[in-house]
Amino acid sequence: MICELQTDAFERCRPLLKPDSHVEAKAVVEGINSGRIFVNNSLLPKAGMVWLGNNDGFYFIGNDSHADFNNEIVKYVEEVIKPEMADKELFYFEMMGNHSGWNPTIQKLFSHQSLTSWTQHVFILKQDDYIPKKASLLPPYRIKKITKEFYEEERNIINISYLDRKIQESWFSKEDFFNKGLGYCIVFDDEIVGICHTNFAADKRQCIAIEISEAHQNKGLAKTIGHYYVQDCLRRGFLPYWDCKDTNKSSQAVADHLGFTHQFSYRSYAFSYETEDTLN
Repeated sequence: MICELQTDAFERCRPLLKPDSHVEAKAVVEGINSGRIFVNNSLLPKAGMVWLGNNDGFYFIGNDSHADFNNEIVKYVEEVIKPEMADKELFYFEMMGNHSGWNPTIQKLFSHQSLTSWTQHVFILKQDDYIPKKASLLPPYRIKKITKEFYEEERNIINISYLDRKIQESWFSKEDFFNKGLGYCIVFDDEIVGICHTNFAADKRQCIAIEISEAHQNKGLAKTIGHYYVQDCLRRGFLPYWDCKDTNKSSQAVADHLGFTHQFSYRSYAFSYETEDTLN
C-alpha cells in the first residue's frame, strides 16, 4: 500500500532518481528543500511520488512499471492528496516523471481525467558560457542581496512578508536559504518589486526563480537581476539551473540573454479538480 515517508527516510529514495535530472525532486529527497514523499514500501521503495514543498507539482520517481504502486496511487491521490490540496485551496494537480518512462504511465493512470500536457525545457549556465556584463539600475531602483544583513538593515521595506513567503515556500527556514541558496531583490523606494532566488538546490545546481511585479515589467529588470544572481552563483562554484514552459518565450529570452544552454526537455501533465467539485 502507498505510505508517506518520514523525512529521515527520504534518503532511501536516492536510487530511484535519474542522475542529472530534475533538481526539484533531488532537493526534496536529499532533505535540502521542503516536500513530502509517498512510496510503495517505506523500507525498500521502488516507486514514489514527490510533492514539492512549494506546492508546485508532483514528481513520479523510480520504476514506472511497478504494479503495486501504479494500482494504488490514483486512489491515494483521490482519497488523501485531494482533500489536503482542497484545504490549501489548491485545485490544480500538476505532475511529471523523473524520467520519460513515466509519460505513458501517467497518461494511462489518469486517463479518466481531462489531462492537459505541455513541454518544459531545462537550461544550465556553465562558467565558460557566461559573458559578464555590467548590470545596473537607475534610481530609485536598488538591487540588494538577500542576506541576514539585508533583513537587519532594510527595516523600512513595506512588503518584507512577501520575501519571507517566497523563501518559506520551498526552504525549511531562512537560515537554510542563507546557507544553501542565494538570491537578490529589487527595491523601488521601500517596496520589493522583483526577486531572483534559489528555490531548490542539489548537486551544486541552483534552480532559479525570478518574479517581477506586474507594474515594473518590460523594463529589463529580470535580465539585470539575473546577471547579479548568476555572477554570484558561478563565483561560488554553483551551476545555475533554469526550468520553464515551452510557451514561456519571455522566460526563455532571459535565459538566452544570460547565456544558458539547453540541457533537456520533459513533459508535464495536469488536470483540475475545480470543475469537478463545482458540479458536485
